[in-house]
Amino acid sequence: MVQISEHSRDDTDGGAPAVTSVHGGTVRVVRLAGHVDAATDGPLREAVDAVLAAPDGRVTTVVVDLARVGSVAAAGLTALLRAQRACHDARVDLRLICAAPAVRRVLAGTEHGRRLPLYPDLDHAVGTASAETLLDELRVKVRDHERARATLPVIEQAKGILRGRFGLDAEEAFTVLRTLSQEHNTKLRDLADRLVAESAEDGESRETVRARAVAATQERLGLVER
Repeated sequence: MVQISEHSRDDTDGGAPAVTSVHGGTVRVVRLAGHVDAATDGPLREAVDAVLAAPDGRVTTVVVDLARVGSVAAAGLTALLRAQRACHDARVDLRLICAAPAVRRVLAGTEHGRRLPLYPDLDHAVGTASAETLLDELRVKVRDHERARATLPVIEQAKGILRGRFGLDAEEAFTVLRTLSQEHNTKLRDLADRLVAESAEDGESRETVRARAVAATQERLGLVER
């Protein structure tokens, strides 16, 4: 875990940002609180400028901690981007700590906001999360990826069935599946799997259903010879 050493200000309830040092002064943490908006620009700029002007020249990373921030306005996003630009000009990395879903959505919802590197906590931001934690996170990502890959074939088969039976194109078939999934509160994969299974019970073998899905996919990708 990261141990915070020297403290300069601790005004995290609002007003001027609080600045602390970690890793022997090579990382400076600028903590904000409340609402990040136009009023944040000046104080944030002053705090970042002061960090970058440190005479020892040891600062390699500035971490802006938004853990106690409830919302970010458009002007607040601009202030964060200005801080990032100032750090870039000084050849210093700027990283953000942001765990609140509402704030993450705001930052991830715009092209400019996505330029700001987000981390869930200080350990991840400065690369001190334990190897076990990082390995667990990697396992989750791999598992989710494998689940997504396993889901695609049956959905393509279900789309092929709808296309063959009702003359729909690929997009229309997927829209039907998605609409039914939402209206009946059923996972898309479960709905597709049920459709494929019932088609097999109607006399179509799973091989036939699969072949139809393959043909539909080939057509979608323009692989059918004309």
